[in-house]
Amino acid sequence: MLIRSGTLDQQTAYTPPMSIWSPELEAMVNIQDLLGYVQLAILRSAGSNQGSHTPAARPKTAVDRLNVRVREAQHNDLVARLARLRAEADEAIAAGRLPEEVEMETIPGTGAVE
Repeated sequence: MLIRSGTLDQQTAYTPPMSIWSPELEAMVNIQDLLGYVQLAILRSAGSNQGSHTPAARPKTAVDRLNVRVREAQHNDLVARLARLRAEADEAIAAGRLPEEVEMETIPGTGAVE
């Protein structure tokens, strides 16, 4: 079953709610995943390239949701910076300057030039 994410409007796989999650359910899901990987290993050892294993759905925690928000914020910041740099480059080209003459900045933590 697929649902739409409220933030990025992407289709994501169903995740069970935390309200029904229990240690017993966690153990059963772990066993299901392990058996799926064993089945896949048996198929692959027989020379088959068919088959795949998708881990069972687990609930999204507050940490998972926070990580998504952080990644979205970082992505939006990068998109805004690139848009600003694109506008500056377009202005420089319109003014007859070469892109090499435009001052470049380094993106903190990456070493990449923006």
